[in-house]
Amino acid sequence: MKQDISLPTHKSLFQLQAERLLRLRKLGGNASIPWYIMTSSFTHAPTQEFLERNKYFGLPVEDVVLFQQGTLPCVSLDGHILLDSQTTVQTSSAVVLIDDRLLVPLMVMEVYTVVCC
Repeated sequence: MKQDISLPTHKSLFQLQAERLLRLRKLGGNASIPWYIMTSSFTHAPTQEFLERNKYFGLPVEDVVLFQQGTLPCVSLDGHILLDSQTTVQTSSAVVLIDDRLLVPLMVMEVYTVVCC
């Protein structure tokens, strides 16, 4: 996993976001702010190891939730399953996240994406 992406601070994007969440927690009276990080099957283990090695950058472990992006079969407009080859079904990214913490009313949610960093 690439950690230094040549920012002037040489901090990872995970560290920058964690520091931002820590500042928000402080402003909110140390309120819990869950951080959901979606990974792929290729990035899940390295991401988890990186966060553990860096002690979640000071965030409570229970506030950092990693989950893997799933896949679903691709289907044509007329309902046929698409194939990559004669023996392989073509798949596309899908997000399925069911967590009882998401049932709590949210006032604000921030979503952003980082690809290949």
